[in-house]
Amino acid sequence: MKKIGMQAVDLAIQNGVDLDGTPIPPKMLDLYNRIMDEENKRQRSGVKKSMRNRCVKTGSKHFDKETLNQLLIDSGWEGLKEKEILFFYNKKRIIKIYFKIIYLEFFTYIKNHRINLKFSLI
Repeated sequence: MKKIGMQAVDLAIQNGVDLDGTPIPPKMLDLYNRIMDEENKRQRSGVKKSMRNRCVKTGSKHFDKETLNQLLIDSGWEGLKEKEILFFYNKKRIIKIYFKIIYLEFFTYIKNHRINLKFSLI
C-alpha cells in the first residue's frame, strides 16, 4: 500500500489496516466512523471557509507563519488570525507562560503561608 498523503490514510482506515500493516482495532474504527458520521451531518456555511481552515491547519505544519499568512492573502483569503497564530505557532510560548504562572502561584502560596524552603545544591 502506498504510504504517502491523506488518501493513503483514508484507504488504510477504509481497509481497517494501519500503514504498517497492523490491524486497526474495531473499537477505534467504530468510534472514528461514528464521529465522522456526526461530522457529515453538520450544517456547512461554505466551502471556501472549510478550504481556508484546512489550509491553515495543514499549512501550519509545512510553512512558517509569515509564509502561510502571505500565501493565504495572495490567494484571496484573510490572513492568519491571532487565535490561529497562538494555537498553531506559539505552543512553546504558551507552555512557557503556563509554567511561569504555576511558578508564580507556587511561590505566592509559599509566601502567603509562611513556609520556609531550604534549598541545597548537590
